[in-house]
Amino acid sequence: MMAKVADGIRYAERVVAGEIVAGELVKLTCQRFLDDLKHGEARGITFSEPRAEVYSAATTRDQARIVFEDAKNMIKQARPTLGRLFEFNKLAIYQEQSASKFEPLSSDANNLDGLNIHCGIVDELHAHKTRDVWDVLETATGARLQSLLFGITTAGFNKEGICYELRDYAVKVLRGQVEDDTFFGLIYTLDKDDDPFDETVWQKANPGLGICKRWDDLRRLAKKAKEQVSARHNFFTKHMNLWVTAESAWMDMLKWDDCEPLRPQHELKTYPMWVGVDLANKIDICAAVKVWQGNNGHVHADFKFWLPEDRIERCSRQMAELYRKWAERGVLILTDGEVVDHIQIKEELQYWVSGENLKEIGFDPWSATQFSLALAEEGLPLVEVPQTVRNLSEAMKTLEALVYSGKFHHNAHPVMNWMMSNVTIKPDKNDNIFPNKSTPEAKIDGPFALFTALSRLLVNGGEQQASLSDILISRGLRTL
Repeated sequence: MMAKVADGIRYAERVVAGEIVAGELVKLTCQRFLDDLKHGEARGITFSEPRAEVYSAATTRDQARIVFEDAKNMIKQARPTLGRLFEFNKLAIYQEQSASKFEPLSSDANNLDGLNIHCGIVDELHAHKTRDVWDVLETATGARLQSLLFGITTAGFNKEGICYELRDYAVKVLRGQVEDDTFFGLIYTLDKDDDPFDETVWQKANPGLGICKRWDDLRRLAKKAKEQVSARHNFFTKHMNLWVTAESAWMDMLKWDDCEPLRPQHELKTYPMWVGVDLANKIDICAAVKVWQGNNGHVHADFKFWLPEDRIERCSRQMAELYRKWAERGVLILTDGEVVDHIQIKEELQYWVSGENLKEIGFDPWSATQFSLALAEEGLPLVEVPQTVRNLSEAMKTLEALVYSGKFHHNAHPVMNWMMSNVTIKPDKNDNIFPNKSTPEAKIDGPFALFTALSRLLVNGGEQQASLSDILISRGLRTL
């Protein structure tokens, strides 16, 4: 056992010294480990608390059994040293002397109450749609003096789930932004500017490359990923430990995440600005987006979202959890009742654009007639932008080009990030594109509002192009 500990210490020392290829986060973790040994009270890893309950959990019981079976095999291979101390069957591992046990659990968080966890192991955390299982296990450790909760996972697609939340927290701890000696994170992944197809960086995400993973197999997968988009996402998440968007998504979310933040507000106010509004329907998320035309072809965007509060109770548990989290963070505004409060949105939108060099507010007339009339009565410059291929295709292509060229700026709004990752497309025979989504819960109201604003920016800098019916003209509206 002490030899294994010495091997671990030597590995950490070699990583910190630069003798082993490793990413930034692994280097920080190894330094944290060495600091803990130097400054902490390290006295081994044998725990003396009796009646220790150890559980493995996952999205399915079969998945949870993988960790459990690995533990059984470790005991078998350690005979007679450890084997004589434990008994086991298909359902559990027992240590009679201390009245301790290890069992795999089902994925139903409702059936996990009452546990007294000494150690919990959650496998493939990225696949958990809600935080329920993790929270139940974490709560169940409260009565133990030496409890330990593990999360094991590759990267995944859902950046709004519990897994990415813990990853983000781990990064903050490693970089010294948060001080938490009870939390230890080890993230084998590539660094920001690494090319996933560059063999020289693969070891950062695959420390066992050449030992438990073959070079030729990884080269085969990389070649396939280069040629097939469908294989690329799996290669990035499972083998490079990179978080990406869903397979059918339009936007490259790695590029989106790399966009630079907005310029200071006092500078933005000097730029011409357009607004796009998507009101969807009266029982769904409403979105507004401001886009500024900056210098040298750069475009800046900011986002705002509203949702009727009572609609949360009608959502799935996963979505309700997301909406409540966003509301608590102040990035999603909840309006009273079950339907959208257009009066509240109108007032907040007026305040949001005040003091700006506002050119136009674009909206889809299909769902916003009364709302637009109310804004027009306030003297705001409105223009109809029907959600058609003609109006949105070029705006989408422009956004894609801006993102790829590093000329699009945003402040990583979590709701917008999620919505942008939901956008799918199906080009027509003329290579025009139009935003779509894979499921009803995959909201894309924010991207629609962004495309609307960009479409007006692209039309001669927002110049008026078409007339509107007499009644709308009389209220200050224009249409395409």
